[in-house]
Amino acid sequence: MINWLWDILGYNDAGKPDVVRSSVWPKLRAEHLKREPACAVCGKTDGATPHHVKPVHLFPELELYESNLITLC
Repeated sequence: MINWLWDILGYNDAGKPDVVRSSVWPKLRAEHLKREPACAVCGKTDGATPHHVKPVHLFPELELYESNLITLC
């Protein structure tokens, strides 16, 4: 991808979103996994991890909203 486009979309030179996580995120992530340990699609728990429905790099204000989290593998 072209670097100027990455800048507009909020991605760094490695093609990953530039996101500064809240210091509260690790705790929220752990709490979410306790409540919803299984993948919402297949039901497996091995390798399941919380993801943001609306990406943090586009919607940083929703990073800590439980309603914006889903567990996926």
